[in-house]
Amino acid sequence: MPFPTHHCRLQLGRDADLATTEAQTERYAACLMAAWQPWLAQHGAASLTLVRLKHCGRPGATKLRACRDADSFLGRADRDTIYLSPRAVPQRRDLVDLELVVAHEVGHLLQHQVRPREGGEQALVLAVADRDDKRLSRRFELQVECMSVAMVAADGRHPGLAERNAALAFTSDDEHWDAARHREWSRRATRGIVGECNATLAQDALVAHNGARR
Repeated sequence: MPFPTHHCRLQLGRDADLATTEAQTERYAACLMAAWQPWLAQHGAASLTLVRLKHCGRPGATKLRACRDADSFLGRADRDTIYLSPRAVPQRRDLVDLELVVAHEVGHLLQHQVRPREGGEQALVLAVADRDDKRLSRRFELQVECMSVAMVAADGRHPGLAERNAALAFTSDDEHWDAARHREWSRRATRGIVGECNATLAQDALVAHNGARR
């Protein structure tokens, strides 16, 4: 199935304050999720109509458990909420980079949401039995990284996005990816097919970690 098309766009000026950044990135995340609603329904998932986004740079946000180690991430997600690091602001990141961060976390929300019709394990992470927990983590992360590139690219505004994403690689460690695997799964996204991002069922070599930490 092709990735859902959409007209979502993050609209932020370079001088946007944190309240505006939080509101606009939440709107962008909700727009992406709305584009997935027909796919979710087709695969027996309950619709996730409310997506919350909290910016850890907002006053008082450091009291939130998910924001306590905000220096270690740009974005993270739980079942219905995305959290952005204080560094994820238009003053420090290009808007396309911010779109990629938010889309990556939307991918995690989809992983949490989609289940097979008969119930049980999450459909997007179904049938994974890796004994190597870090490889299992890499499967999940590479899947949503591929999905994030495809989602941002779906509006047709960003030619060469896979190469850009492969070059910027926000992180590289044995729980996420190495440079070669990150590049490969970013490129897979350009095929525009949801199944091309199925890192959960890929051969071990495609989710191996052979690079040094950085």
